[in-house]
Amino acid sequence: MDKINVGGINIAYELLGKAGDRPIALTPGGRFTMDVPGLREMAEDLVKAGNQVLIYDRPNCGYSDASLLGPSESEMQAEALTGLIRKLDLGPTVIAGGSGGSRVSMIAAARDPEICSHLALWWISGDPIGLMQLATYYCGEAGS
Repeated sequence: MDKINVGGINIAYELLGKAGDRPIALTPGGRFTMDVPGLREMAEDLVKAGNQVLIYDRPNCGYSDASLLGPSESEMQAEALTGLIRKLDLGPTVIAGGSGGSRVSMIAAARDPEICSHLALWWISGDPIGLMQLATYYCGEAGS
């Protein structure tokens, strides 16, 4: 695991695969780190398919710095992601994320479209039904 400073925030990351292969940045959801089960396996399979894959810990998660910068945490994390892609000189990158990582990925792609070649999302969190499901998942047992 390496660390690089992006806008005053140290970001922990790993870059798998060969330089020059199509870059993909994977962002997990929740407070999960790059060590969440399944993420590394996905990254390794993507490398086998001829891609270079960036896995990283978002600010406020894992080995990256804590930060209260920015108008919201998701916006700050999106800026950290695009800054990381630029610092690593990956060029236009497939930005991919799940759950809370999908929100960060969408913001990153919308705010810095030159750095995003494609956007891949799963488990998009949002809308009233999705938010109620998240509340039940995180807080459902609290009233018992």
